[in-house]
Amino acid sequence: MLPGMKTVIFLVFFLVGCPHTSSPDGGTFEAGANDCNLDAAALHDSLSCPKIEVHFSPNGGCQDAIVARIKASKKVRVQAYSFTAKPIIDALIALQADHGDVQVIIDATEAKMPVNPIAAFRAAKIPVYIDSKHALATSRVMVFDDVAVETGSYNYTNSSEHDNSDNCLILEDKPTVASYAENWMGHYAHATPAP
Repeated sequence: MLPGMKTVIFLVFFLVGCPHTSSPDGGTFEAGANDCNLDAAALHDSLSCPKIEVHFSPNGGCQDAIVARIKASKKVRVQAYSFTAKPIIDALIALQADHGDVQVIIDATEAKMPVNPIAAFRAAKIPVYIDSKHALATSRVMVFDDVAVETGSYNYTNSSEHDNSDNCLILEDKPTVASYAENWMGHYAHATPAP
């Protein structure tokens, strides 16, 4: 078998075997064990189809989905390039006030912007870290309780919600969430506390 062929075969089986939402308005896809038409002998026994939420902007539900996830969580880890969406900021602050565990890593350029959430987060006792190791830290990621991850082109901004063409995915898939959580920790390791 050619190098990488197992990965290609897995992806073909996964993408063909697990139905996905194709609604232009986004939506939620949740597959049960019987919905994955995969050959169990060919794939690891613990493989299951992830739960996937798909949203698009402008005004396609990204912000509402993110706020709902924050409200349903006890622990949220955030990586953000730009951050001005008050509903998302307020939801994170409310979670922290309710004995939640919120930590935020933002791009160094965001810390220099005249409008940024650092003061509000600091007042709410949310630790904020600056990732200045990279030319730009453009990840847009939230990890919720180590069981779900949100990512995509959607910045946590008013422009992303109301003006831009963006997307966000919320995934519940243990290996994927673990990878994002590990990546978050890697950035946390070289980030510095916000001034």
